[in-house]
Amino acid sequence: MINGIQLNDPEDHQVYWVDMVDLAANAQDIQVQRGVSNSLYGTSAFGGSVNVITSTQSHKRGISATVGSGSYNTRKTALAMSSGLIQNTYEVYGRFSRVLSDGYRDNSGVDSWSYFLSAVKYGKRSTLKLNLYGGPEKAFAAWDAVHEDELALNHRANPTPGGYKNTIDSFNQPHYELLHSFEINEKLTLDNTLFYIKGDGYYEGLKTNKRLTEFGMQPLTTLDPNFFGADSLNYYETVEAGDEEVLYRDDSGRYTINRSDLVRQKWVDKYQMGWMPRLNWKHSKGDLTIGGEFFTFHSNHWGNVLWSKVSPFGTEPNLEYYGYNAERPTAAMYVHELYRISPKLQLMGDLQLQYKYYKFKHKNIAKFKGALRNEYEVTDFFVNPKLGVNYNATDKINVFGSLSMSSREPADSDYYDAWVGPDDLGARPLFATADTVFSGGVIDYVKWSDPTIDPESVIDYELGFGWHSDRIQFKANAYLMDFRNEIIPYGQVDDDNVPIKGNAEKTIHRGLEFSLNAALAHNLALSANYAVSQNYYKKFVFHTYDANWSTVELDYSGNAIPLFPQQLLNSRLTYSPGPLSISASLQHVGKQYLDNSEDEDRVVNPFTVVNVVLSYRLKLKNRDQAKISFFVNNLLDTQYEASGYYDAWAGARFYYPAAMRNFYMSLQVNI
Repeated sequence: MINGIQLNDPEDHQVYWVDMVDLAANAQDIQVQRGVSNSLYGTSAFGGSVNVITSTQSHKRGISATVGSGSYNTRKTALAMSSGLIQNTYEVYGRFSRVLSDGYRDNSGVDSWSYFLSAVKYGKRSTLKLNLYGGPEKAFAAWDAVHEDELALNHRANPTPGGYKNTIDSFNQPHYELLHSFEINEKLTLDNTLFYIKGDGYYEGLKTNKRLTEFGMQPLTTLDPNFFGADSLNYYETVEAGDEEVLYRDDSGRYTINRSDLVRQKWVDKYQMGWMPRLNWKHSKGDLTIGGEFFTFHSNHWGNVLWSKVSPFGTEPNLEYYGYNAERPTAAMYVHELYRISPKLQLMGDLQLQYKYYKFKHKNIAKFKGALRNEYEVTDFFVNPKLGVNYNATDKINVFGSLSMSSREPADSDYYDAWVGPDDLGARPLFATADTVFSGGVIDYVKWSDPTIDPESVIDYELGFGWHSDRIQFKANAYLMDFRNEIIPYGQVDDDNVPIKGNAEKTIHRGLEFSLNAALAHNLALSANYAVSQNYYKKFVFHTYDANWSTVELDYSGNAIPLFPQQLLNSRLTYSPGPLSISASLQHVGKQYLDNSEDEDRVVNPFTVVNVVLSYRLKLKNRDQAKISFFVNNLLDTQYEASGYYDAWAGARFYYPAAMRNFYMSLQVNI
């Protein structure tokens, strides 16, 4: 979330940080919570939440300029301007930046702009804030994992199909926020948030040896074997007549080509608008909050063929070969009570109701006609109760516990089988019932109902302890998250490098978490957090196919869920004598399995990374007027991979490599 507004895409549930370049520069606070959150931390939160709070008001007038440069030809420029408080009522802030980099991996550069504009009006009993932020980005492909053999030869490898260098993602998603807070009286406060998010863009890539009919084109028949050049028959694999895989010759000497290399763009144009009200009442025994979230979401998807090695006669330029629309409105209401039983004992109760609706329909485009067009509607209604207790044993010690339940609907891609999606001609969605809809005596489309993919649900048990003194804060937490029908990654990706997912009947996530903040000595501070966890299938039978395409059942019950690290450690030691600051951080990520087999040869190896930051502030006239910072990332030059998957068909591991030691320096000047 950003300022409490959901950032996850309502359709695919993903967060695209690449569209939020330089957002952290405008953040005052980042709140992270693992586990089922209460409604105040987001009505759509499931299993955890991250809330980025932007606050750009300093009440001081000024201009700040920043320039930076570093490894991999990385460059950043930024300019920020603040009006300061005007007539004790108004304040305006703006920040613009640009980030350029060639990227660590080959051909993985980025060219991104960022803007953040904010205007505030302060009243005696109210605050009104308008935020506008976003920025267009153009990023070259770095979303493909690399075969382990190729990675061993070149850790910066970034293969692109056919060597196509213009494999890019281009997107722009401006956010508009209107936040209003009104103090009705000393006990009642009303907050309202209105938002509008508009996104459009595409990603482009070369696809090899694709069937022409799937992209809205007819097979090409010719009598001339050299129609496409002297090497055309070497390029197209000759197969027996009737196979219709690539090229064949019939008895009359005609050559028919069914497949081709082509370049395609996949577009999306979408918007989301909503309202989030919240009323808080401070009563004699605590706080009562009533709130909700209501938004509508619409998306329009389509694909274009920009170029094809085989261009059948009559093919339109920039051919549109698929298209579909989706609607996903959501309504949620909640009541949250924090009740003081005694000065030391507090009880939290939270009840949330959610309504989720999803409608999908193919457009009548290219080959997507008649029985190859799909439509479906899905409605979900969830009741999510939460109960918690906090006991302050002393002014330094507290214990707490909670029991929470939550549910979440599948993403759009979950309604199709593992290897296909709505842009694949002939792919059937994962629904049990099909009704053929006719128009004028011919099939118009197929309407599906009764989805076979289920929403996921969880019961979350939490027990914690906290202790603090003047110089030390310590927290410990134990948790058990008991899932039903968790939608989990199987460890592989489909043709578009989207993780393949599905329901697992019963899964368990349990662990221990520790955090520490300590002022060790004068100007020396330590912060650290550590988590150890078990993430495994309690009951999961996976249905797949063997080499002969016979159905196989694999019982993974008891096995670890892929891509969940068994250990996580983050620590930071900071020394700040006067204007100088030296900070060293250490991050350790434990072993991750690549698939469900729990095979020790199919893992992402544990890794530990050390980063160092040095900064120096130059003061003049009792204010910071310049700051020089020097960053060394991966100080020990550790070679590691952050994630990956195992391809059972290729019998090989594929990894996402992380950057080796790199440097960055910046200069910030304030006027």
